[in-house]
Amino acid sequence: MMKIFIVLCLASLAIANKHEMLADQELARAKIALDELTFTKEEHIYNVDGYVEGEKEIGYENEIDDPCANMECRIGRECVLDNQREPFCDCATSCPQGETSEDAIHRTKVCTTTNATFTNLCEFHRQKCMEVDLMEVHVDYYGECAEMGSCSAEDLREYPERMTNWFIKSLALIRNRPEEHGGLSQKEKETLQQEWSQSTHAIFWKFDRLDKNPSDHYLDFAELEGLRAPIVLFEPCTKPFLQACDVDNDTLISAVEFGRCLNLSDEQVPY
Repeated sequence: MMKIFIVLCLASLAIANKHEMLADQELARAKIALDELTFTKEEHIYNVDGYVEGEKEIGYENEIDDPCANMECRIGRECVLDNQREPFCDCATSCPQGETSEDAIHRTKVCTTTNATFTNLCEFHRQKCMEVDLMEVHVDYYGECAEMGSCSAEDLREYPERMTNWFIKSLALIRNRPEEHGGLSQKEKETLQQEWSQSTHAIFWKFDRLDKNPSDHYLDFAELEGLRAPIVLFEPCTKPFLQACDVDNDTLISAVEFGRCLNLSDEQVPY
């Protein structure tokens, strides 16, 4: 089964209930982490007849004989064999395209930090894998590039509360889900046993899910994609809010800075 299910219905979201809808969408986005998205052989890398790459053509009757059977690659990459028949991940030769795919992740366009629209997340990472000029380009948000709305001073002032409420609702939504369906890992369940406030639990559950590459208690621009990209189109205060979080202007948001931004005291930050 596909590991990652994405349901992005931004166009249909009403302002009045946008955060309730965000919570409903958390399951679909729970395992999105830029540069960590993977696809199994059946989902993307192979077809049932075997894998073809250039002059190499290999067919296997079962997965035991298949060198790529247990190989997982980032989105936009696929498993190929070198001259010694050892598997490695290389730039994908193609990606599922738009409406021809059954998976929402392939039907959703993405806008990059250079204001360029790509067909889907896979196609962006495939191109990024092949083109050196795209190395420093990231996904800005999900959806076709569009003019951003304005962020008023009042909206920005209320933003921490809105985001914290989203985290709380998102955590409640997936709390009893199986891990394989986007629910909590065993480590996350153990963390929730800590005697923290509801806000602290929700805020640092989300922080830990973003803090993956590397897991160092700092969030860089790429790691923040999982937070920024799904909501920036209808939450125009997202960018200025995150920029304000980086108090020391080192292009990273530390756990302490993240907590302070969301109105936690330093004593409430668990790291």
